Amino acid sequence: MDAAIERVDIKTLEPAPALSLALNDIGRVTVIAERQLSFDPYRQNAPTGSFIVIDSITNETVAAG
Repeated sequence: MDAAIERVDIKTLEPAPALSLALNDIGRVTVIAERQLSFDPYRQNAPTGSFIVIDSITNETVAAG
């Protein structure tokens, strides 16, 4: 399955198609996880409604939301 990616233009706040996101870009992506994920919607439980994404090979943080 391909990940659909779009970048938000921070000047106009309009979405635009993108093949990748650079450091500090804002965008919409499809995430495919190796295991099932548990989550709370941010509006229902803000303390557990945020996340980070860690690269499983390098153990580096690669995204946050």
